[in-house]
Amino acid sequence: MSVSEAAIVGVIQGMTEFLPVSSSAHIVYAEHFLGIKEGNVDLAIVVHLGTLVAVFGAMWYRIAPIIRGTIAGVADLAVRRSPWAREEFRRATYIIAGTVPAALLGVLFEDSLKETFGNPFQTSVLLIGTGIILFATRFVRRNDRDWGLSPALAVGFAQALAILPGISRSGSTISMGLFLRIEREKAAEFSFLLSIPVILGGAIIHVAGMVGQPGGLALLSGPLIAGFCTSAISGYAAVRVLVSFVKKGALHWFAVYCWIVGAAGMWYFA
Repeated sequence: MSVSEAAIVGVIQGMTEFLPVSSSAHIVYAEHFLGIKEGNVDLAIVVHLGTLVAVFGAMWYRIAPIIRGTIAGVADLAVRRSPWAREEFRRATYIIAGTVPAALLGVLFEDSLKETFGNPFQTSVLLIGTGIILFATRFVRRNDRDWGLSPALAVGFAQALAILPGISRSGSTISMGLFLRIEREKAAEFSFLLSIPVILGGAIIHVAGMVGQPGGLALLSGPLIAGFCTSAISGYAAVRVLVSFVKKGALHWFAVYCWIVGAAGMWYFA
């Protein structure tokens, strides 16, 4: 793979990982039109790590207090004091709870899910479904609820469905938060925070599977460095853009894009 191709894949991954247009769908399309081999695991690892850097950079003002609150909460447990009064400890608990459904689905149905990535027509149909979900957020008028364990689990199940290519992870999780009347900015922030365990876990699994194999991890080649950098930069920009859209109650604007691309994909791959 050339440097330019890897850089393009990085931009696609970075932008679509956080914009509600399904990164998996766009990677499926890129694999088809750019001729990228599906088994390019090295590239998958680095572009996902790039998006991880992006969300850390954009959300550090939320991540740092959660880390401090979690450490303090663990210290509370050590002295037999309840940590639940700490808001940031509760937030960490919600993130863990929201991660469980996607983790279970990925483990239980890994082989079946892999097959769906080879079906661009099905991906296109699901992308239209993402557009319908996004458009429905237009009719949500009141957003003043805070997070709790039940909403976190509901968003987690929405994230689990987004394992299917064509269903946007950020789109489904933010939309679910809005449907549950969560405050707009908090819904977006929680979606980004929820992506951290998923992205990190996926990268660890890929790396663990490659350790000891012939060739090892060739992560320092020019194309892979280009993919990492472009995914990190474009991912950071995408987070900022999407937060702005959600604050304005304009998430449904992305529905039109999903419908156009999905319909074009259905026509082309029919």
